[in-house]
Amino acid sequence: MMITAYHGTSKMNAKQILEKGFRIKRDEKLYPNDLGHGIYGYVDSDTESGDTYLMQSAKESASLFAKQIRKIDEKHVAILRMDIEIDRTEYLDLNEVENRNHVVRLYQEVLADLLIDIRVKYAVNRSSRRKQMDGVVLEKLNQDGLMDLPEVIIKDTYTRFSGILSNFTNGREIVIRDPKVIKAIRLLNV
Repeated sequence: MMITAYHGTSKMNAKQILEKGFRIKRDEKLYPNDLGHGIYGYVDSDTESGDTYLMQSAKESASLFAKQIRKIDEKHVAILRMDIEIDRTEYLDLNEVENRNHVVRLYQEVLADLLIDIRVKYAVNRSSRRKQMDGVVLEKLNQDGLMDLPEVIIKDTYTRFSGILSNFTNGREIVIRDPKVIKAIRLLNV
């Protein structure tokens, strides 16, 4: 299965990624991002086939993420297009009800223990200050052998780009847990 994703970053980081590839930090003391440790990007929905409408395209979400979340000046923003090839067995779509329900049931099993451990285990960083627990829970489920996390996870999310809150998703995030599935990376004109 082929997926196209967009990653927003600085021009300096983009140059390093194009030269050396992506690196994934898996330090056990590093508080995970929303879907766990990995390379993040945005994927477009397929509304023609009845898929969810999102507030903006994946490329626009990547750009907004770089500018408004990472605080990169517009003239220094770079958007990378990633062509990803994955086996369906190495893909978890958390928008599918069966997958979501399975994760939520497991989430309930480990959450109480995690709330006790979290203050001791993780160093304070940008992700921990947001108090977003989903990535922490996913990493715990994987670590404890309750769930084998695949190479790629996808979930419709809401990112607070403009400081406005909403209950409607505005992007489809992808986390790539294994960079070998990225078959091509190209720098796009912004």
